Amino acid sequence: MKSVSTIPKEPGWTVTATFIEWMKTTIIKHWNGKVEVNKWSNVGTAVTLLHELHEHQRQLNIWPRAFKIPYLHEHMNAVEEPVKYLDWKLQLNTLHLLQYPEIHPTDYLVKFFRVINLSSMMAQYDHTQHTHQMMRQFDPVLREPYLYIIKKRLKVTLNDYLILDVTREQPLKDTLDQLWKQERVNLLKPLKVKLGQQEGEVGLDHGGVTYEFFRVILGEAFAPDYGMFTVDPKTQMTWFQPGSLEPLWKFKMLGVLFSLAIYNGVTLPVTFPFAFYKLMLHTRFKFLDDHSSLSYIRDGWPDLAKSFETLLDWKDGDVADVFVRDYAFSYEVFGQRVDIDMAKRDDGTPFDETPLVTNENRGAFVRDYVTHLILHTIRPQLKAFKKGFYTCLNPRSLELFTPKSLKKLVEGDQNISVTELRACATYEDYDAAHPAVRMFWDIVQGYSQQDATHLLEFVTASDRVPVTGYKSLTFNIVRMGNDSEQLPTSSTCFGKLYLPEYKDKEKMRRKLELAIQHAKGFGVV
Repeated sequence: MKSVSTIPKEPGWTVTATFIEWMKTTIIKHWNGKVEVNKWSNVGTAVTLLHELHEHQRQLNIWPRAFKIPYLHEHMNAVEEPVKYLDWKLQLNTLHLLQYPEIHPTDYLVKFFRVINLSSMMAQYDHTQHTHQMMRQFDPVLREPYLYIIKKRLKVTLNDYLILDVTREQPLKDTLDQLWKQERVNLLKPLKVKLGQQEGEVGLDHGGVTYEFFRVILGEAFAPDYGMFTVDPKTQMTWFQPGSLEPLWKFKMLGVLFSLAIYNGVTLPVTFPFAFYKLMLHTRFKFLDDHSSLSYIRDGWPDLAKSFETLLDWKDGDVADVFVRDYAFSYEVFGQRVDIDMAKRDDGTPFDETPLVTNENRGAFVRDYVTHLILHTIRPQLKAFKKGFYTCLNPRSLELFTPKSLKKLVEGDQNISVTELRACATYEDYDAAHPAVRMFWDIVQGYSQQDATHLLEFVTASDRVPVTGYKSLTFNIVRMGNDSEQLPTSSTCFGKLYLPEYKDKEKMRRKLELAIQHAKGFGVV
């Protein structure tokens, strides 16, 4: 790959890291295999201490993986315990090991979460089958129109799936129309999508259509001219548009879409900052010092964070004379600049004129600006979105995640490893040693991250690797005849790449580039 990221160096065996290992060893040695633990026992005390250290990991320079204890997952019932945890009641002297996501590897947390959602789907399926059985018993007894009326009223209950049938012409409108006032019991069923079938497209939903569906509708919803979200041109991070004029029910419905995707195990083509996931998990924002607030905006608004860092660290005179910045929050909506005066007197009343940021108030200014950006100016939209976000998800099940692991669950991994992609690939009428296949991987090995992303999306309809890793991907290379002028095609429904046996590498490179850069929709061969 041409794009190589710099991997930060681990801090090594510090005193704190050694203490953490001691706590983990204590847990493993004394744990009796039960998920409920006495808070004051050796295990309970060690878990509590690990939790407190994790809360301050940044200041202690400790990596998150230092807290993980895979032993716990390996020795608990990973099918029954997550479901039981939903009904577990908080107790004064007892803690539950699933209360502490920081000690569980992300892969295991995802398994727990998927087990919970699958049990919910199975409960809906059993209810549907039971209703079908009752209807069969009534068939010989009831006559029309009574039978018709009963079946009509039980239509939602009798459906095995939640089916969304949308067009490519107006996908977002079709989706919102079909989700609006949908019964929650129907939303908890497995999702099946029909995309573009009304316009003649053919595609079976084995996963690829669903990925394409979310890519299309979220692409429309996140478009800046739609007025609901903004996209940072540098980081491509998405955020709520302050002062949006769109009705709140649309934000709620988009939250429902996120909920549906997460519930059905779909990786979404979105990039939200860390603050978004803290808000979804109701995590409090802690400003331990003037600089700590910058950690909440550094990934989503790096230029803003850098300018604030300069403001906070400035020592050559008063910042009021150098930066000449008003104590106000500013944003743009539909090309118009809006300024909100954040300064207040001690009694809470505003000043007659917005004061400047000075050396004395710059720390408070940065904290106020950050909270306005990520909370105050978007509060109604955020509240509506969160209400939709929890539609299909049990709040207790989301407690399994930290903001970082929830981000990975929703967004997957956007860094594509060609080596790992090659290792998971399968073949039809080809094999891994075939000259055409080796030629293909030689070409792909030289791809940039952007090109590798386009290739993955061309074959699977998703531009990223799911949280469960490459083993969850279907990347099947199928021989499509001898050398020809035909472009490679794909069937994203099945994760198949149809590749002719081109005679030379340059021709294959050229044909692949044309196919990947200009393809859209579902190729069916």
